[in-house]
Amino acid sequence: MASVARSISLPVAPFTGLMDAVVAPTSNTRLAKLVSHIIQRRTGSRVQDLRVEVVDDQVRLTGRSASFYVKQLAQHATMDLVCGATIVNDIQVDG
Repeated sequence: MASVARSISLPVAPFTGLMDAVVAPTSNTRLAKLVSHIIQRRTGSRVQDLRVEVVDDQVRLTGRSASFYVKQLAQHATMDLVCGATIVNDIQVDG
């Protein structure tokens, strides 16, 4: 009798080409700092006055950007790091 190979499918975060989501922060403060760092890295520091607040299962982004595109980059960077959390993107677009 031939053996049957079994496969298991596990949920995996989308690959962004960067290995940013390797660290698993243990506190809201560490998570906020990590998210802030990754946003600035992915946007080339184009979000001014960036503030990241983590409360319970919600991540709130505030600051200013010159374009909607940069605001979206910030949101997607956050989404890659915090699966299952509610993201409130209050970054103001000045342009």
